[in-house]
Amino acid sequence: MKKCTNCKEEKPFDLFRSAKGSKVNKDGKKPQCLECELTQQKEMRRSLLGKLKAVYHNQIYSSKQRGHEKPLYSLSEFVNEYINDNNYIDLHSKWVNSGYQIKLSPSFDRKDDYKGYSFDNLNKWMTFEDNNKKYHSDSYNGINNKQNKAVIMTDIETGDTLEFHSANATARYIGYQGIAVSRCCTGLRNKHKGYTFRYKETQV
Repeated sequence: MKKCTNCKEEKPFDLFRSAKGSKVNKDGKKPQCLECELTQQKEMRRSLLGKLKAVYHNQIYSSKQRGHEKPLYSLSEFVNEYINDNNYIDLHSKWVNSGYQIKLSPSFDRKDDYKGYSFDNLNKWMTFEDNNKKYHSDSYNGINNKQNKAVIMTDIETGDTLEFHSANATARYIGYQGIAVSRCCTGLRNKHKGYTFRYKETQV
C-alpha cells in the first residue's frame, strides 16, 4: 500500500505510476496516485493555458494533414499572444460553463484556408461549431474549393459555356441533382438536359 500525497488515501501500490530515474521516491513510484494524476492532467488541458496549448498542437497536426508547413510561430509565442486575449477568455469561459461541450470549444479561423498558420493569416476566435459551419458555407459558396472540382457546363445548342466551382453548384443553377453532373463529368453519361459537363482540369 502507498499513500497518495494529493488525496491522502492509502491505495494499492500498483495504482501509482512508475517514476523512472526519480531521486525523490525510493520506491520508484510517483507520489500521486493514477486517479489524481489523470484528474490534474484533465484540469490542466481544460485551463486557459492548457486549452491554448491544445489549439496550437492541433494546428501542427492540421498543417501536416493539409500539406502545409507548421505554424510560423512557436508555442510560447502563440501563448503570449493570446493568453490575455479577451475574445479567447470569453469563449473559454462559455466553454467551461457549458460543461466542456465540444461544439463550444474555442477554435481559430484562418483568413485564407489555402495558406498555413501564421499571425498574419489568423482571423479570429470562434467556437468549434461556428468554425465548422463557416468551413461548409465557404465550400458551398466556392470560397474554399479544396474539396470540390470546378465544372465547365456547355449548352449543346448554343455552345455557350459557364464555369461553376462544383458539381453541386452546377446542379443548383440548373435545378436538378448533382449526381447527374458528376456522372457526365466522369464519362458515365454523355449529356443531361441539353448540356454537357466536364471537370475543368480535364478540359481539352
